[in-house]
Amino acid sequence: MNRLNIIIAMAGLFLSVGCADLLEEENPAGLTAVTVYTNPAGFETLVNAAYSYTRAWYGKEEAYNLTEMGTDLWLPGVDNRRLDLMSYNNLQGSEAGLASTETFIERLWQRSYQAINLCNTGISGINDAGLTDAVKTVREGELRFLRAYYYWLLTEQWGDVHFTTTPTTSAETTANRTPRAKIYEQIVEDLNIAISNLPSTTTQYGRATKPAAEAFMARVQLTLGNNQQASTLAQKVISSYNYKLVPKFADLWSMSNLKKARSSGPATTPST
Repeated sequence: MNRLNIIIAMAGLFLSVGCADLLEEENPAGLTAVTVYTNPAGFETLVNAAYSYTRAWYGKEEAYNLTEMGTDLWLPGVDNRRLDLMSYNNLQGSEAGLASTETFIERLWQRSYQAINLCNTGISGINDAGLTDAVKTVREGELRFLRAYYYWLLTEQWGDVHFTTTPTTSAETTANRTPRAKIYEQIVEDLNIAISNLPSTTTQYGRATKPAAEAFMARVQLTLGNNQQASTLAQKVISSYNYKLVPKFADLWSMSNLKKARSSGPATTPST
């Protein structure tokens, strides 16, 4: 028994020393938001990272499972592995609904707020990033567009959600539940700035443009019941830019069309 006690004591001592080392924070590179985002090259990485979170919604199956399964667009097959999402129910017992512990829901929620925090950080610090006036105008337009977009995705799925336009720099243990109408006010404000700031075309495929912001605003206004504003914006996008429909619906999935779109820029991208 004495030997066993000695072994236990030594193990406890070893673990306590190990934990102390693990809890001691160290940043060998010395990189922080202050050092990276306050120069033009570093700020570009922030904007690019803000775009990257769209992959959570459009590069994986979670988003279309959450947004389309369970609607009249889908019918469950015999091999469907997510019948809980088809019926909006993964709770046990008599209750019906989706639990917050659902992996798809949790992941999309987290990724969206990570993206929003990047946008908040960029918008609040853009004047200190050393950008030229021309670049600063466009990058703020992109960040405003993206913040509006992520908040739109969140509030369309969950209604009243946590809302902030201030960067989060440390751990926060509380959240608010802001009314959906308030969030839409910010979405409209951000899109108005995006429409004013963004160029009509871009040589860098995938970046937000003025017609993209106008088309998004048309959808937002339609959701808000402002049908005339939505129609005016939609007609402007249709008639004022070089967008056109592809001849055949199946051509939307042609790799050659994707290649043409990338080489010619968004203004000539076939769209529906």
